[in-house]
Amino acid sequence: MPLVVLVAAGMIVAVFAVSVTMVSAAPAARLAPGVADGSNWSTTPLDLLGGVAHVSPSLVKNGHTAPGTSTTGHAQNTSEPRLLKGAHTSEFWSTGQPVMLLAPWSQAGFNSGTLLFSEPAATVVNIHLVAVYEDSSSSDVVGDGVAAYFFVDPTHAGNWSMPFVGLGPEVNSTNQHIDSEGNQIFPYSHSAYVIVQWDPANGYSAGFNVYLVHPEPNGKVTYLSIQAAGQLGSTNYDFPQAGQLFDFNASYSTATNAVTARVAVPSDPNATFSLKFSLNRFGFTPSFNTSASYYFGIAGNSGWSSSGSSSASWGALRLSATGSSPTGGVARSATGATLEYPTPIARARNAAGPGLIR
Repeated sequence: MPLVVLVAAGMIVAVFAVSVTMVSAAPAARLAPGVADGSNWSTTPLDLLGGVAHVSPSLVKNGHTAPGTSTTGHAQNTSEPRLLKGAHTSEFWSTGQPVMLLAPWSQAGFNSGTLLFSEPAATVVNIHLVAVYEDSSSSDVVGDGVAAYFFVDPTHAGNWSMPFVGLGPEVNSTNQHIDSEGNQIFPYSHSAYVIVQWDPANGYSAGFNVYLVHPEPNGKVTYLSIQAAGQLGSTNYDFPQAGQLFDFNASYSTATNAVTARVAVPSDPNATFSLKFSLNRFGFTPSFNTSASYYFGIAGNSGWSSSGSSSASWGALRLSATGSSPTGGVARSATGATLEYPTPIARARNAAGPGLIR
């Protein structure tokens, strides 16, 4: 997939791309590997870089705040995500560039915000996000990053009314360890879905986390609903700077049942992070209804610590997506890469630095 490089207000901009390729079992209403259903679409529900702020009314916004001592909860934060423009942009940065504030850092606790949109199922879905963060401290590495959502079928979809659970899966007390950072929104859903998160504060790796969510029959999500692998990927450790727009490319191919992801800063070729991971490790066989629509989208997660270290406010400037169904052959990932199956890396719980609550 080609990189899209944008320039706005003297800043170099890049794009977050996420791809999904779907497969399933034999019934005609499902996608089999490399089989198309003819669904093709393109959408740009958010664009703040074209001189006129465009926010589609179809975007579904939901937010969550949890106290710093616990990331578990269901309470909606109806303040975010929210559009900052004009004089209000100073709440995020000093450039005057409008920004969609996804998750502001706060001493009170963790913040998360999601932007979801509905589109028909397609063999390949690409999501593109132009993202930025502002640091709460002088920390070199911040959290808790951005995430992409694939094939969510919410039990209810509405602004600040979508049922979800906000979890910090790293505190999972079950026998399955889930290694993520901070607070992540897990929507209640009628279908299984996938989340790919980039959290640069997450240990000695590129900071990617992959979640496979299996809701209960009524759509409810708990710790037991989530399979995950954390601290995935590779990096050269040259981290994007605060206020520097960056490119996050991620993909989910159900033809290969794998995810790939890449973070890059156009002005700094050394600032790259990459991920290749197979959902076969979870024993998962994807099966999505080709005649249905699903919700796709992104999230920002602020992180939290008592000192403010490793925490940041995260914003979005452009969100676009395409869905396509190629005819024949095995669909490629967004990056076109050969997919590998890395092994998650274990680490001590306090390895990310002092004062950070996990």
